[in-house]
Amino acid sequence: MTKTRPLHFVLAAATALALHGTLVAQESPAAMVIRVRGAAQIRGAAGTVGAAVGIALHAGDEIVPDEGARVILLTSSGAQRVVTTPTTIAGANRADAAPGLFARTVRSLADAAASDTRTEAGRQGMIRPMPKEPTLMAPRNGLVVASERPSFRWLPVEGATGYTLQLREVDGGAPLRFPLPDVTTWVLPDTVPALIRGSTYAWTVAPTGGRPTREERFRVASEAEMSALGDALDGVRRLDLDPDDDGLFLATLAYRDLELYYDAAGALEKLEDSGQLNAGVYLLMGEIYARLGDTERARRAFDRADKLLR
Repeated sequence: MTKTRPLHFVLAAATALALHGTLVAQESPAAMVIRVRGAAQIRGAAGTVGAAVGIALHAGDEIVPDEGARVILLTSSGAQRVVTTPTTIAGANRADAAPGLFARTVRSLADAAASDTRTEAGRQGMIRPMPKEPTLMAPRNGLVVASERPSFRWLPVEGATGYTLQLREVDGGAPLRFPLPDVTTWVLPDTVPALIRGSTYAWTVAPTGGRPTREERFRVASEAEMSALGDALDGVRRLDLDPDDDGLFLATLAYRDLELYYDAAGALEKLEDSGQLNAGVYLLMGEIYARLGDTERARRAFDRADKLLR
């Protein structure tokens, strides 16, 4: 896709409050929706919209949850707030708003809105299925994976009865070959040594009796990168939020900021399955899928953002 975002599109996502595709408030946001359980409405200057993850709230906005619903906010002071009854948002605490978790959250959505990944659908590294050979889906493009036992995914070959996956460390060592049945997802098992943190690997897949694909490379996160991730997720936990549950959106941003795009994509998929996302979060999703080379999913996410911004 070669569509260029208009200025109002970038600004709306930068504040993460896209009600009708225009910026409805110029002051600093006072809070952001990070989780919605059940249904709720947000009443603001431009009208009423359904509560969705990624919406920034300003002074005077009102949250109206349905009976039994919960809207979880991250406030400008970096605290968690759970809203279960009609609530009017107070102004941002400017003394606490800079810099910190809240500022980084707003900035991450702004960065996604300004990213040029949307216009790079034809660039090198995008997934391009080829007939009669498996297409390596993940990991690829030299990207970083957090796990020492990563998951490998590829597209099937029609008529294949099995595959052989070859994995090698780029800086040396004999390649490992794993005969597999007719599967297209495989996780490095506990029966072989874990991959080495900080090392780069190359892998390929061949259908039984066929030729292997071109190699794809990836890197296993270093100890320093895993320490940084641990610190970021501990920051989410200090808000009494589980990074795999109500803190999932904040965990997504931590993965994305550390360029752990596979982990970020997995977290966003879980978040989408469990509730509504706003346009800014779909822009983030599109950016992440584009980084992974997944053109189709990136396009769907960008199209969803466009629809929400109309």
